[in-house]
Formats: sequence, structure tokens, C-alpha cells
Amino acid sequence: MMLNTRIERKFCPPWGLYGGGDAAGNSIELRVDGKWTDNPPNAKLMAQRLKKGDGFMIRSGGGGGFGDPKLRPAERVAHDVVEGYVSAAAAAENYGVVVDPVTGTIDQAATAKLRGTALQRKAP
Repeated sequence: MMLNTRIERKFCPPWGLYGGGDAAGNSIELRVDGKWTDNPPNAKLMAQRLKKGDGFMIRSGGGGGFGDPKLRPAERVAHDVVEGYVSAAAAAENYGVVVDPVTGTIDQAATAKLRGTALQRKAP
């Protein structure tokens, strides 16, 4: 199989607006002869031959955030965790929401402590 990619935005990931975080960059990884390689230097591959057993993984960095993530309603963050869109660790680190990943139960006291004064600010 021949693989050709023209992946953009590896080094200039989408940025966030109004306090939102930047997205991760896009990337591609190759598994050749059973070993995963680091990303190609520019995330573009021209006629990369893959043999039986080789593979590739493309990761999309997504889009940048909009607004202070700690102003997102905790219930929505909990829903995202339960649905698998955001890990419980990322919910705490990025959104200031402590949530049980199985039940979606929010630890209100721990969330209030993490969010601090962010809740007193207004979203854009």
C-alpha cells in the first residue's frame, strides 16, 4: 500500500479565543516493522510504502477553545466526561470540574475549590 498525506497545522495549531485554550497540532505516526516512529518532521508523507503488518495513526488536534473553560457549566463538563469526550483528569485540570467518570457525579466542594474566582467572571 502507498500512503500519501498532506497534513497541515502541526506546528501552528488552531488557537483559542477569549481565554479558550489552543488546540493540539495534527500529527501522523507510522508503524514500520513493528516499531512506531516519531512524527515525520512536517507531517507530510510522499509515497510512503507500507507492507503487511505496518500501520499508521492520524491524530486530529481539533479546534481551539472559546471562552474561559472554567466558566463552562459543570454539568456539561460531567456529561462530556461520561461520554468519553474529556477524561476526568482533563476535566479537573482544564475545566476545574472534579467528576466521577462512571456516574458523572460532580464533587461540588472540590470543583468550587479548583474553580476559585473563575465563576465570578462573565463569559464573553
